[in-house]
Amino acid sequence: MAKRIAIVNDDRDFVDMVSLLLEDEGYEVRTCSRGDEALSLLREWRPSLVLLDLRMAGLSGWEALDLIEQDPELPGLRVLITSGAVEEVAARRERLRAKKHDFIALPFDLDRFLGKVKEMAGEPWPTTEEKPDQGA
Repeated sequence: MAKRIAIVNDDRDFVDMVSLLLEDEGYEVRTCSRGDEALSLLREWRPSLVLLDLRMAGLSGWEALDLIEQDPELPGLRVLITSGAVEEVAARRERLRAKKHDFIALPFDLDRFLGKVKEMAGEPWPTTEEKPDQGA
C-alpha cells in the first residue's frame, strides 16, 4: 500500500507541483487549502505525513499544528512545515523537533525535499553510496 501524504496549503501552484512530484514517487496525495479543513481530512484519511503551510485562510498553520498535536485521533502524526517564513520557524525550531516535526524552507532543493519526505513518512532513503548510479 502506498504511503499517504496530505498537503495543507492554499498556493494552488505549489500544491499542483508537489502533488505531481509525490505521486510520481508512488505516494497517495490529498489536499486541502485551509487550516480549518485540515483536521477533518487528517482524521478521515489518516496520512503518514502532513505538509503544512503556515499562512492560510481560516486557521494559520501554527494553529492547525496545535490542533493536530492535541487531537487524540491523530497521535504521533508527523508534520513537515513548508514555508518561506524562515525566521518565524527558527524561533519555534525546538518545539518542532520535540514533536518529531520538521521544516523545509521554500524554495527547496527537490532531492533534499524528497529525502525529508521519505524520512518523515517512515521510508528509508538511500545514502549517497546506495543511490543508483546516475552517470555513465
